[in-house]
Amino acid sequence: MSCLNKNIFIRTLLLFFLLQAKKHVFAQEGYTCSHDYDDLIYETQNNLNEYFKQNPINSQEDEQNRNLGGQTIQPIRITTDFTRLTAQPGGPAITTDQINYLISVSTTVVNFLSNFIKVKPNTSNNIFNNKQTNDGTCITVIPSQDDQTIGITNSDLHLYFIFNSESKAGYLANAGFCNLQQTSTYLRPNFGRVLFNIANMKNSGTNLEQYQNDVMVTLHEVIHVLGFSYGAMQNWYNKSTNQLLGQTAANNLITTQKIRGLDTKILGSPNVLATAQKYYGCPTLKGMQLENQGGSGSVNSHWERTIIRSEIMTASALTEGLNLTFFTIALLKDTGYWDDVNENVTDPIYWGRGKGCDFFEKACSSSTQYEEFATPGQLACSFWGDGQGKGSNSDSYGDTCNVIQIYSNRLCSDIANQNYQNDPASFNSDTSNDFSYNSKCFVSNVYSPSSQYKYTDENLRCHFYQCTPDKTQLTISFSQIPNTQIVCGYSDQGTQKDVVYQGNKLGQVTCPSNIARMCDDQQCVNFCTYNGICIRGQCLCNPGFGGVDCSQQCQGFISQAGICVDSCPNGTFGNSDNVCRQTCPNGTYPDSNSGLCKLCDFSCSQCTGPSNNQCTACQFLSYLSNGTCVTTCPNGLFADEASKTCNKCPDGCTSCTSYTTCTGCKAGYSSTSNTCVSSSCTSPCATCTSTAASCLSCVQLYLQQPNKCDSSCPSGYFKNSVNMTCTACPTGCKNCSDAKTCTLCDTSSGYRLFGSTCTICTSPCATCSLTDPKSCLTCENGLYLQNSQCVATCQKGYFNGPNYTCSPCIQGCDQCSNGNSCTTCNSNYKTYTYKNVQVCINSSSCFSPCSTCSGTFQPTTCASCNKNFYLQDTSCVPQCNQGYYGNKTNQKCTQCPTNCLTCSDSSTCTQCSNKYFLSQKICVSACPQGSSANNNQVCISTDLKTFGNLQYFTLTLILLLIILF
Repeated sequence: MSCLNKNIFIRTLLLFFLLQAKKHVFAQEGYTCSHDYDDLIYETQNNLNEYFKQNPINSQEDEQNRNLGGQTIQPIRITTDFTRLTAQPGGPAITTDQINYLISVSTTVVNFLSNFIKVKPNTSNNIFNNKQTNDGTCITVIPSQDDQTIGITNSDLHLYFIFNSESKAGYLANAGFCNLQQTSTYLRPNFGRVLFNIANMKNSGTNLEQYQNDVMVTLHEVIHVLGFSYGAMQNWYNKSTNQLLGQTAANNLITTQKIRGLDTKILGSPNVLATAQKYYGCPTLKGMQLENQGGSGSVNSHWERTIIRSEIMTASALTEGLNLTFFTIALLKDTGYWDDVNENVTDPIYWGRGKGCDFFEKACSSSTQYEEFATPGQLACSFWGDGQGKGSNSDSYGDTCNVIQIYSNRLCSDIANQNYQNDPASFNSDTSNDFSYNSKCFVSNVYSPSSQYKYTDENLRCHFYQCTPDKTQLTISFSQIPNTQIVCGYSDQGTQKDVVYQGNKLGQVTCPSNIARMCDDQQCVNFCTYNGICIRGQCLCNPGFGGVDCSQQCQGFISQAGICVDSCPNGTFGNSDNVCRQTCPNGTYPDSNSGLCKLCDFSCSQCTGPSNNQCTACQFLSYLSNGTCVTTCPNGLFADEASKTCNKCPDGCTSCTSYTTCTGCKAGYSSTSNTCVSSSCTSPCATCTSTAASCLSCVQLYLQQPNKCDSSCPSGYFKNSVNMTCTACPTGCKNCSDAKTCTLCDTSSGYRLFGSTCTICTSPCATCSLTDPKSCLTCENGLYLQNSQCVATCQKGYFNGPNYTCSPCIQGCDQCSNGNSCTTCNSNYKTYTYKNVQVCINSSSCFSPCSTCSGTFQPTTCASCNKNFYLQDTSCVPQCNQGYYGNKTNQKCTQCPTNCLTCSDSSTCTQCSNKYFLSQKICVSACPQGSSANNNQVCISTDLKTFGNLQYFTLTLILLLIILF
């Protein structure tokens, strides 16, 4: 080869070499922005798919090794790694408050997930398999050597939490899974990564409502880890083959339609398809719409915002918050990963419900003006009544549809808006605008008695509201108008009512058009005070906390007197907020042996015990049949939507779709007007006794006793269209229109009409004890329940709590307006401001996570810490400052060895200070002979067996040069 050709070849080779090195650096630098992280998550899914193609499991061998056949499912065990939530050299700053806040939010989500997902437990340690990724990381996180060899004990899913600070990026967080564990009986994600963008996730424990919103944002991200991702569909689990679904089968779940002018992907997996068809009332749907706008981080990996606005898995956060619904449950079931998913912890949803194919396809472009959508510039309450706003199409995921976008200073649940600097400053008090967790938006022009202006042009207000337990009635009240309430029942929906105080009319308020919808969207008291998550208006408190707002530190339960006890008194049961009550919420049952409200089988929405044959009510897609919930009723039964039960077809029917619509007749019967009529009976009998005119069922008429058919029913009975009989009214009811609506009561037996029911309870009890009509369980007309009696105002030491109950003030409090703060304290206590809230403390008070405190009246000066916290100076922290490690022996932050930036114990450095290098767990000023430092200040052996990409190219270059010359 000529010298010229050699030089050209060498220069070309060198250029190729340099480009490869540059490409490697660029890829590392590119992993910081949201778009590239989403691309990396997608790439991770492709790598996983390739790995399992090449490494199929030997099911028979695995079954023998693990003995998994007889396993029962149990709550998922999620373990966490927060060690990377610390400032790194050259990285963004993060404060201790921010770290603690992110850990608190994440811990709340993990606690929730143990009530949400059930799995066959992993019977060995959870080990990260670096062969499933192309770079050995979990979406940029380098798992520890222990995670890759020893593994994590008692773990079904392990989550790494990291952060960045990208102020110019428009995202809060992102997440995905990076490893799958496959056995002979399951395949599911077992490692995942969650990234927070702290530039946009700014709350650090000063805004109660924002905390709850951040909990939902974090839950959104973890649901991506659980498999809600377009790129992950190829890796969903096909249980029938015990293999990945694969790209071809995943593609078959998706169809593409032009909807509202946009190409929109439709997910038609089995549960999602059934849920969408039933929810919208459109049996021709091919599935549920996926997001059709936004970048790669949002499009296709979320539900379409336009048709299910506030669902948690839409593409962005909303001012009014997000709701976890049965749509996301349906998708998680369809991944095949999870043995059971709990629909009982989901929120009710109304957006577009029952609106048909037209709403699904056209939404705001329909000729029908749906209430979900607004006209441009329209001033109104939002759909859920969360706040006052204006019709706008500014939502980038809303397909240009106008909806009511809430003004930030008119979000009714944001208590900070009470002190918003309006012009004039007295505006909120003048208009009786009340901002609180229990406030909603109403069409109202109410003004206070002391108002200088009437503001007649302002017809929207935020007012306090309370719903009855059955959600058929709500009461509106006003802080500026004492002892004045407006009661709205079903018959009052959409009706204007005068607000009168001391004989003077102070405006009008309109009862909501849908009381059930407003009452189904109740916020929890004080948004669970940083210590829990809100589920259907009741807190699920984190371990160690209790009370209606999770504000009380208690390792046991909170009695009805507000005292921390080891177990609930007889006749009461520990609820999800660790409060002892006589009843349990839906999805749980009272267990007398343990004194707890225990979870029903996830197939039941209500039950009497833990088994799947002890259901009393069922989930969205199922019906009750002999105590079991089924998706398809057995032969001879039909699914009744109103009662959610499987009911018997009429005699003579082999099959039916309702009691009046037979689809098949037995021998000896003929079909007449969709009814199977016995040939041995005379009209109008459909079936009869041995006497032809003695009816057992009727043709298009109602069966009366004795054995006759008629178009009407006698007094004390109502027309039951489910079984076409005249059915007796409830006990105490002389006349009724259905089983729930009485119009006349049996007063001679002591019954009286309350709302639409006849009650034996003495007024003002709405419901009462079975043995004592004067022992109230709930109250009527806005009164509050205290010690089985109904009172207008709760006694000292209690406040008017949720569901019209008197709830105890915090310990040491004499007067309060909620369960989180105090106005005046008892003797031996004094007021103290903690996290911007006034509470009561005594000389020995000590706030969590402090276990003991130094001095008197110093509740945050820690001397020792609760479990999983470490003493750093006088504070308890979940993670020690840089240069310290958490000493598990004494629960103190102990200084790392000299020149260590981070360490895991007194002899193990994990990262070194500047100008020092990590070698054999210690920091040295220079790497030992035979090793050199990499970019992470770690000494790496230069043995040929450990060469990386750069050394490989260098060696190749040298060999080629030798050959050429």
